[in-house]
Amino acid sequence: MKLTIREKGCFGVGAFSKDIFSVVITSYLMVFYTDVFGLSASLAGMVLMITRLIDALSNPVLGSLMDRTSTRWGRFRPYLFVVPIPFCIFTILTFWTPDLSVGMKFIYALITFNIAGLCFTCIDVAIWGLVPNLTRDGEERSQLIALSRAFSNLAGMVFAPVVIPLVIFFGGGNDAHGWLWLGVVVGILSILFSWMLFFNTREIHRTTAVESPPFAKAIRQVFRNPAVGCVVLAMTTFGLGVGLQNAVGIYYMKYYLRLPDAIPIYIFMSYSCKVIGALIAPLAIARLGNCRSAFATFAIMGGISLCMIFAPIAYPIVYFALAALFALGIGILLVAITGMMAETSDRIEAVSGQRNDGMLFSLNALSMQTGFALSGALAGFILQLSGYVPNQPVQSDSSLAAINFIRCLGPALFCFMVLFAFRLYPAGNGKISPCGDEMPDASSPR
Repeated sequence: MKLTIREKGCFGVGAFSKDIFSVVITSYLMVFYTDVFGLSASLAGMVLMITRLIDALSNPVLGSLMDRTSTRWGRFRPYLFVVPIPFCIFTILTFWTPDLSVGMKFIYALITFNIAGLCFTCIDVAIWGLVPNLTRDGEERSQLIALSRAFSNLAGMVFAPVVIPLVIFFGGGNDAHGWLWLGVVVGILSILFSWMLFFNTREIHRTTAVESPPFAKAIRQVFRNPAVGCVVLAMTTFGLGVGLQNAVGIYYMKYYLRLPDAIPIYIFMSYSCKVIGALIAPLAIARLGNCRSAFATFAIMGGISLCMIFAPIAYPIVYFALAALFALGIGILLVAITGMMAETSDRIEAVSGQRNDGMLFSLNALSMQTGFALSGALAGFILQLSGYVPNQPVQSDSSLAAINFIRCLGPALFCFMVLFAFRLYPAGNGKISPCGDEMPDASSPR
């Protein structure tokens, strides 16, 4: 049975629900911690790194738990009803600025952001675990993934440019108060949109037909498959490269280009291009397949990042054009890499007769979060070593050089490094070669 327009639309809305939070975290949390909450750049980077790593380590456990969940609502949908409630509460607490010492603020930030991050991961894994459980049709899966990625970036396109205006509006001159009320808005919207996905989709198969293996066996099945290694490396490197440019994107606009008033325009443009990239990704995948599409996009993005290093400050339009192309590639990559993981799930089922959807998509999230965690810490430490001073209108030459390095050269290096990982993606004939033939449908006779 084909998915209805309502089901596809609500799946996209579900992605929108969680990624409102993601938008604020990736684009503004570092700035909030350093310029409002009162942490140094190195401590803020430590909060991001520790939280992301703890979150990442919990991913396989959460995925395995979902694989073993069996209710009349399915394996994954129940989490979309229950988890958004604590997610809302701890999102609000993350953006509260209590009157504490620096040490206690560090501990408070670790606790609140950790719990909010775990809730986010739970929702994220549940949404992606739904993909192979809503349809067996490869084309529909690509459409679901593309639509979800498009809505995720639509959240950024719509919400990111209005974050600062909303903080100003809610705060009335008190930034701490403004950020708190922003957290309230994000939390409530996340509940509403997650529930829309819960009430308007149905898992169609497998809670009894295809069993989930024990945890230890699932781990062995997953890591013995070379395709998993390819996807994990690709998504980790994606998190490292994109995480670096996310961590200092605002710093680059504010201090390097000295265009703070253009930040909302830059963010709107970036997310708009990610939406377009996600929507055109199925066209590239239909022609090249998921793996070849990802390989080519990484290579092109690496070249674009190298060109950014030499973008003249006097002509910011050059940087804007290159950033738009880079963002277009991000949209394509997110669809292609996620599609590779769905193919890998079918590959494992074709061999073993068992599915590990929750485990695999939790690894997908783990890989990206690990990359983001390491990139956030790396960006914070480099800024600290360079002599960056928060809210100082004119930064030192060393700080500006560090910002340019993190924003441009770092992503380029990671984009080129990941190309070697595609040697791990198996061809259909069982040989290991870069981006081999696509895996046949797991429903075909074994």
